[in-house]
Amino acid sequence: MKLFVVYLTIFCSSGFALASAAYNLPSALQFAPDQPDTDETFASFFARITRGGGFPGIRLVAPEKIQAAFLKSIRQNYWVGKRNTIMKELDQQGIDIWNNWYKEKKSIDTILNSSEKRMAFAAELQLQIENDHLECDRRCPNAKTILESEWQNLDSFSRQEFAKTMAFSKSLYAGKSILDRLGEVYNFSAIKVQSSTRIRILANTEFIKAVRELGYEGEIYFRGITAPDPQQPDGHVILLNDEKIYKNSPFENELLKNLEIVGILVHELSHVYQDLKGQALGVDVQVRSAEAALLIEGSAEFLAEQAMLNAANAEVFPSALKLFVSEQAVEIIYRAGNESTGQLFPYTVGLPFAAALYLQNESTNSTPQILTEKILQFLGDQRPLQEWLKTL
Repeated sequence: MKLFVVYLTIFCSSGFALASAAYNLPSALQFAPDQPDTDETFASFFARITRGGGFPGIRLVAPEKIQAAFLKSIRQNYWVGKRNTIMKELDQQGIDIWNNWYKEKKSIDTILNSSEKRMAFAAELQLQIENDHLECDRRCPNAKTILESEWQNLDSFSRQEFAKTMAFSKSLYAGKSILDRLGEVYNFSAIKVQSSTRIRILANTEFIKAVRELGYEGEIYFRGITAPDPQQPDGHVILLNDEKIYKNSPFENELLKNLEIVGILVHELSHVYQDLKGQALGVDVQVRSAEAALLIEGSAEFLAEQAMLNAANAEVFPSALKLFVSEQAVEIIYRAGNESTGQLFPYTVGLPFAAALYLQNESTNSTPQILTEKILQFLGDQRPLQEWLKTL
């Protein structure tokens, strides 16, 4: 599998997956419309919203049931409505989001918003630091120091440890981590994914060095790379440039910037699941076409968001993670610039397309696990997308 990193992925033939640093785009660029024009066919509409840059557009002739589900999930109010529902829930729980959560500089206090959450998370964070102590530059921080700091003042190692603990924590989410919940929908071992994946969130200089050590010789303009791990057979390594992710974040407040790194990490772990589950099914999951890019990125993000939502629903309220997931979805789908660059296409259309497939799948009484396997099998062969859709 040629692996993929969150956002603006540039698909290359070297076996690496690269994430561009060109994140914030000119505000004059317009969003893609969310419904067909009058008398416009679905195929023409789909080609129009998947066109741009190096992407010629996918002229998709889809079954009526898929069309109906997609035209529902591509609507802006579908995602904004989900976010507004979560905001209303938080308001009913006594949270003033706009004057509290969105303005609070100590975002970790907002995430770990009770003494019980903080104490349990601190123990898990300290254990994570001890496990990763060989990666510390001089002296490892401790959990107390990290949790008492503002996110903007933390070094890359501290942010790495916080993000990993958020993804692997069992105490926050009623005994099952985000990684566990992601493993359930892939029907694959979370333990195997965690044990075979090295995660490094690095400052810019260290990031460049680590990328070169993977054997990548091209220009390093991207924010992250996921690749086979040269240190272990069948292993994966996820490298993220902490400085570029923070600097180029689409979010303005510290809470969402903080949780964005967690979201990126979970998305990348979703790609690792795709690869390993694909191998277990006997298929080589790759991007061979724009259609495959649509599904591999869309399903990875959709399932990552579902795992985070499931975890957040098990969290003792109020849940900042739950708010972030809804903000993340709206930001991805309605990010400006897709029509001009084409680099965002797999995400802006891929997420609602994957959501439509899982939405339609519910009406058939099939399980998400079965659909996930079908998607991976599609990614392992070269069937046209519209032919594959007829089998669902």
